[in-house]
Amino acid sequence: MVRLIFFNQLLDSMIWKLYPSIVNKSEIKLFILIILLFLPSQTFPQSTDQIEFVSNEKLQEGLWLQHNWNYMFEEDTSKRPEDITFNDSLLTDCWDVFKYLPEEGWQGEVWLYKKVNVDSSVAGTPFMLNVIQSGKMEIFIDGEYAGFLGYNNRGELVSALTAKFNKPGVNVILVKYTNENYREFITAGLSASFYLSISSIENYNYETTSEIEFQRSIQMFFSAFTLAFALLHLILFIYLRELKSNFYFFLFLMAYMLNIFFDHQALLSGHLADVLFSLRIQRATLPFIQIFSLVFLYSLYFTKIPKYFWILTFLLVTAGALVVYSPINNQQYFNIVSVLCLFEIFRILSFYIQHKVNGAKLISLGYIILFFFSSYDILNDLGIVGSIGRLTNAYMFGAAGLTIVISISLAKEFGRINRKIVKDESNLIIIEADNKRKTEELEEARKLQLSLLPNCADEMMGYEVCFDMITATEVGGDYYDYMITDNDTLTIVIGDATGHGMKAGNMVVLIKSLFNTMGHTFYIPDFFNHCTRQIKKMNFGNLFMSMTMIKLKRDNLVISTAGMPPVLIYKAVSNKVEEILIKGMPLGAHDQFPYYQNKFIVEKDDVVLLMTDGIGELFNSDKQMFGINRIKEILIENHNLHPNQIVAKIFDSTDQWRKEHPQNDDMTVIILKKK
Repeated sequence: MVRLIFFNQLLDSMIWKLYPSIVNKSEIKLFILIILLFLPSQTFPQSTDQIEFVSNEKLQEGLWLQHNWNYMFEEDTSKRPEDITFNDSLLTDCWDVFKYLPEEGWQGEVWLYKKVNVDSSVAGTPFMLNVIQSGKMEIFIDGEYAGFLGYNNRGELVSALTAKFNKPGVNVILVKYTNENYREFITAGLSASFYLSISSIENYNYETTSEIEFQRSIQMFFSAFTLAFALLHLILFIYLRELKSNFYFFLFLMAYMLNIFFDHQALLSGHLADVLFSLRIQRATLPFIQIFSLVFLYSLYFTKIPKYFWILTFLLVTAGALVVYSPINNQQYFNIVSVLCLFEIFRILSFYIQHKVNGAKLISLGYIILFFFSSYDILNDLGIVGSIGRLTNAYMFGAAGLTIVISISLAKEFGRINRKIVKDESNLIIIEADNKRKTEELEEARKLQLSLLPNCADEMMGYEVCFDMITATEVGGDYYDYMITDNDTLTIVIGDATGHGMKAGNMVVLIKSLFNTMGHTFYIPDFFNHCTRQIKKMNFGNLFMSMTMIKLKRDNLVISTAGMPPVLIYKAVSNKVEEILIKGMPLGAHDQFPYYQNKFIVEKDDVVLLMTDGIGELFNSDKQMFGINRIKEILIENHNLHPNQIVAKIFDSTDQWRKEHPQNDDMTVIILKKK
């Protein structure tokens, strides 16, 4: 308005002098005034002496002294307050003081002062001076030392002190603030400065105690609540290991419990260093909450975890590391990855509902509750909705709702599985009784089958001999026998019935009878075909008999095989093992199969080894077979021993080979050594 009056008078004089003939000067004057109004104008400096008024009413409410501080970064830390020359400009917010750091030489110390206008009712009355800071400070009021705030030499935190204004009117609050670790707080996204407030002693005691008790009760209740449910699910998992979802939900709840505890611990901390410590632990739990949540959901139905889960895990861990390093500045990166996890949770729950998985709707309800309260927190942080009383975080109620709902779902599943176990145990008792009866019958059959085998003779017909067998089941399918005919011919047979158990035992009984009646037949292929005809008459189905038969008369050896491993002959002259493989179908497989026999000469100290496939095909824990070559090596290394000792060496080697791996087939070996 002053400017308009000034320009109006100036225009009157100018127009009258320049254009005295113009009668209607008002239109021209109005036009020029309008142009001048829209021209850029120079703003005159405002007074920087903005002083806050401190009254008894404001002390009762609590007054934050955040604005209008003068500052000076001081390199010489030994200077006294009265020797400091302050900057003329005022800080809009004392938290911004570290935006104006000197380029070099600064030792982490800054002086700040602020003027306040003290009401007479406040002068001389003690009040509480409270601070939230990331460093330490010394406070002076009107030149008098008021006290120290921060961590003292004993490691104790002093966050408030009692002070007073000695006079009404203008008083000066002077702060010597030190923060040597200011860069760490700036990097983390927290202020490296302080937040100072004054209040009446009564107000401070009530507000501080009330707020701490409220936040502490919220912290302890929800932490204990979550921990109790976590331990419950751990106990359920220990009791029923098959339900692994209980264990994964236990891990999820433990991560959530730590998140809740340290989130509130940050609110309860009186120093920003403690706030930063609590925030970093709280941020460290965030990726594990997401990871265990996904693993828990996968465990409910999926047989294996999808490959892209590991990509999400990598992103979560990476974003988690960033948000631990800078809890405030890097939070956005973790939020982006969290959105991806949210979509994956939605996809899993939709899949479960679509496929009508047990408890899918109930579990989905739990996640909806968590999402609702978490969304409320986000809207509250954005200022779209207000807080409910003093409650700053509502997600804990969502977590509690999720915990209760999922616990109900898992309890139902636990009960269902437990009922099934009880039913299975009842059936198992019946099955065990039946198995016991069958085992006793099989044991009797085993004794009968083993009684059909001849005793191990040490010597016969000029040969040192040994027969030995290790069965894999109660009734084995392996068989061996021998006979000596009137013409001094030693006939030895070794066989392997397909399968095990009673049917294999019956096959052995049949072959034993056929060998006793027809084993003297000189031409071995005739005996094999006769056995095939008799087996087919018995209708054994797919049960066959592999067999090797040899006939020895002095130095002459005749061999024929029907689907058996090769015969090994150690030749003493050459110190080598010959592998005799004669191909032929197992007995009972094909009528009139063209079996054939070969003749060999056995010399002094030669060793003949017959075996079933249970030795060469013995597996170890790495799924590797024992093999024929190892048997050859044992035979060469121990050819000078008695056949009993050679057999013992073979079985010792097979035991070392398989170790704890089960023996899945009978192992039978016959060794003859020419004297």
